[in-house]
Amino acid sequence: ETEEGEEDHNDGGDDDDDEPRLDKSDEFPTMTPVQTACLEFCIQLLNHKVMRNEYESALVCVLAVLGVNGDTWRDPETYPPILSSTIKCARFMVIQKAVNMAGPLEEPDRYRQGTVIDFEGSNSGYESSNRIPRSIPTRKVVNRMIDGFMVRGSKSPMQWMLNLRTYRLKIHYNTTARGHVEWNDGETLLYKGTQFSMAQFRGMVHGLLFETRQIMAELLFCTNDGAGDMPIVPWELLRDDPTNGRPGWNFLQDQRTRFPVNGETWLFDRISEHEAIEPFSFSFFKDQSKY
Repeated sequence: ETEEGEEDHNDGGDDDDDEPRLDKSDEFPTMTPVQTACLEFCIQLLNHKVMRNEYESALVCVLAVLGVNGDTWRDPETYPPILSSTIKCARFMVIQKAVNMAGPLEEPDRYRQGTVIDFEGSNSGYESSNRIPRSIPTRKVVNRMIDGFMVRGSKSPMQWMLNLRTYRLKIHYNTTARGHVEWNDGETLLYKGTQFSMAQFRGMVHGLLFETRQIMAELLFCTNDGAGDMPIVPWELLRDDPTNGRPGWNFLQDQRTRFPVNGETWLFDRISEHEAIEPFSFSFFKDQSKY
């Protein structure tokens, strides 16, 4: 019985070995004391409540300094990316802080040592306790921090950053963009570092049209002499119904559009009716890698 029990246990162990296992150190990496202190400091900067002037916040002052580029201020195209990077890093820090506060504990005590930020009823991020409950969920901690200082209406530096970045969009959509297209001699078009004449452009369009027709003729099993066998698409008669939200419906199924052939069976009928096409069709389907 012991041997059978051991075999059953080994069989179960083999099944478990097939599943990937995460090392505890990989799932919850340990932060050094310096990293923990830096994280706490950054969270306190984000949790600072601005009551009178935005420049009461040290984080806002630092971001204002980053808005200076040499002897001038940064323009609306170069400064908002700095704000976006700061906002992104702040969100990662909030998640890391929540993991540290709500992660599994190694000590047998019901509480673990740490700091809890008083998100409700404090003017700035001061410590309210050095012991936090063991069973507090990570999502709840994240939601508390988001509602406390990561959204508009929280009177935090994050509100200042979000408002300033939104104002940049207003400037962008109300400012005429700098032109990059220029004409030379009435025939040559200059676009940034590229220039071409209208004759070259027409040649490019004709070449693209020719290659497209060749691909279409090959897909429809039409030779160069039989290009006229392609059905004519009534472009001017195509109709669409934007109000039709049925899954799988498209404008080809609109009853108002009359096609000269049945598009669902035309290719199959063409292959079955023309004996000369059948060998070509089978060799075509064998070489699908180029498409």
